[in-house]
Amino acid sequence: MLEPIPPSEATRLSKAEALAFMLLALLVLRLGGFARATKFLGLGRGSFASSPFDDQTRGPTRLVTASINRASAILNRDADCLPQCLAAAAMLRRRGIQPKLHLGVAKSQSDATHLYAHSWLSVGPFDVTGGSASGGFVEMKGQRGEGSSLQTETVETMDKS
Repeated sequence: MLEPIPPSEATRLSKAEALAFMLLALLVLRLGGFARATKFLGLGRGSFASSPFDDQTRGPTRLVTASINRASAILNRDADCLPQCLAAAAMLRRRGIQPKLHLGVAKSQSDATHLYAHSWLSVGPFDVTGGSASGGFVEMKGQRGEGSSLQTETVETMDKS
């Protein structure tokens, strides 16, 4: 188990950065949708192949995770997984760390005609945001087909038990 991050000036600044990126992600998602939000936050094409989770990335990645969790609590937005992922991804990229964004869906257990969506972010095997809730979701892999439509294919069932 990882030890908690001690409070310091860096963690306070990182929490302010997380709060700013979360608000920005919420605003841009609301006004322009996912494509605009990823472009605005500098998360364009090819930006979701993950860096390894090693000694060099462990500290900054854990700091971003703690900061995003605190910003989510302040904003009372725990259920908004996508803004958390986008904000954390932008923060990690600023630190030279390449995260991987996962998008998944799951069928409603009460009504088979409804789907739930979830996003989570990882660096190597470490779940930065949303990973604890990813169990039971089928990860979708985006693939550009002919034309401009986005084709999806099922990659695997994410079972984090």
